[in-house]
Formats: sequence, C-alpha cells, structure tokens
Amino acid sequence: MSIKISDYTYELPEDRIALHPLAERDQSKLLVYQEGEITHSNFSKLTDFLPENSILFFNDTKVIPLDCFSRKKLEQ
Repeated sequence: MSIKISDYTYELPEDRIALHPLAERDQSKLLVYQEGEITHSNFSKLTDFLPENSILFFNDTKVIPLDCFSRKKLEQ
C-alpha cells in the first residue's frame, strides 16, 4: 500500500476552522472510532470510551516564539 500526499488533499471551508478555543473546553468535538464505526461526541465524555485502568499522560508544555542564530567558529 502506497500513501500519497494527494490522499490527504481536500477542500476545507474557512468557516469550519476554529479560530479560538471554546469557552468550555470539554465541549470540544471528539471523533470516536470503535469496532469499525465512527461516531461523534465531545471531550466531556472521553472517559466513556477509555478502557478500564487506562493511563492518560498530559502535556502542558508551552511553545515560545524564539529566533535562534548561530555562527560557525573559524579554525585558527
């Protein structure tokens, strides 16, 4: 099976792109794939879809804008 970038090219209307997070973040949409079926839910119901004894890891790192510059040191 060969994967091509064209397989992932599609039209996405501007009005379907979120510009800001929801005030109630847990109401964000959640796409669920279970037993060959795709359904829609929201993040407040995430625990309904996780197996017992699941472990969640949260990444709370932040991206900071930064410009890096370097200069090659000349051999003497």
